[in-house]
Amino acid sequence: MRCTSQRKVGSMSAITIVNPATGEEIQTYTVMTAQEATDRVEACHAAFQEWRKLTHHERAPFMTRIGQTLRDHADELAALMTRETGKLLKDGHMEVELCAAICDYTAQHGPGALADEERSHGPDQKRGVVTYQPIGVIYSIQPWIFPFYQPIRVLAANLMAGNGCVLKHASICTGSGLRLRELCLQAGLPEDLFQVVMIDHDTSDTLIAHPKARAVTMTDSDQAGRHVGAIAAKALRKTVLELGSNDKVYDAFVDVFVAQMKAITMGDPTDASSQLGPLSSKAQFKMVKEQVDISVAKGATVLCGGKAPDRIGAYYPATFWPASLPACQPMTMKSLGWLLRSSGPRTTTMPCVWPMKAAMVWAAGSFPRTRIAPSSWPAITLTPAWSASTSSGPSIRICRLAGLRTLAMGASMAALASRNAST
Repeated sequence: MRCTSQRKVGSMSAITIVNPATGEEIQTYTVMTAQEATDRVEACHAAFQEWRKLTHHERAPFMTRIGQTLRDHADELAALMTRETGKLLKDGHMEVELCAAICDYTAQHGPGALADEERSHGPDQKRGVVTYQPIGVIYSIQPWIFPFYQPIRVLAANLMAGNGCVLKHASICTGSGLRLRELCLQAGLPEDLFQVVMIDHDTSDTLIAHPKARAVTMTDSDQAGRHVGAIAAKALRKTVLELGSNDKVYDAFVDVFVAQMKAITMGDPTDASSQLGPLSSKAQFKMVKEQVDISVAKGATVLCGGKAPDRIGAYYPATFWPASLPACQPMTMKSLGWLLRSSGPRTTTMPCVWPMKAAMVWAAGSFPRTRIAPSSWPAITLTPAWSASTSSGPSIRICRLAGLRTLAMGASMAALASRNAST
């Protein structure tokens, strides 16, 4: 994700965080040199050499303590996310609880999921063992969409598996990444096992190819994924890439959905009555506004939203247009605002929406949750980064990486299902 908040301070590049709701400058961080960043990778690798010696059961208590530490600081962390990205304060509290639930789940189920598996083979039933061993430093590149959830889902699974982790967070939530590390240390995690680097994209490329960075994972756009994937492939690094793209929303939803979108209350993210906060930065506001303007110029008919309010802050309303226009901007590039564009009917037994893979894109994690229940369809809840579904319960997803099986956190689904059930 390209950094839009970097500026020059003396001879060094710096990251300046701006509150998207007020325009106030919050904090400025100095960008690390390439040597400083590689030193962090080396330190993480050294810590990994000791961490890998622990059993899964010995690692589990660390996860439990990290989860509890997050809960203990929930108010502070929710406020930090709101200041940095405009996330609704109430959603920030839910995100902290989700992260804590992931840590708890990983502590409880990780040792069993990663236990050795006995096998037998051949006519003599010779004994074999499948064992899941750590591989080293995992380089994690994460977006601002969920400032704590995005990095914690990578961190929790890999700490349990015995790996170290180096995080490059999105520049606009640098403070969230640094605070997460501080709380992990407070919970007793070894000093260098989890590192946070503040670097530019050239240095990031250097870390991907670093011999002690054994794998890279990233959540970002298709374009960024191609770039990272190419560098990783050249260096023979394993990758897990979660990339944004586009899917369809069905005309059968239009009337009821537009009504729901128009009813969304946009306002101060610290106000409990707000359903939609500001975009995450002035740069995101400019990009979203330009995309809407270009799409309208090319023929899109906006049914709600589409005009920025005259107020301080990076606020942009929930916006929707039904059109089958390949040239419409959110269909050809990744947007980061609450925009939705329908591409017409498609035969299906259950229309659904994929918020993370559509031109429905998000305002700093401050998403409205809209429940749509036409009489002929099951109730569907639209939630950020999760498909609208009627899933009956949590699931456990297992990812294999260089012989290593890592938890992909059934706790995420469990916590989300619990939240939906309570509302």
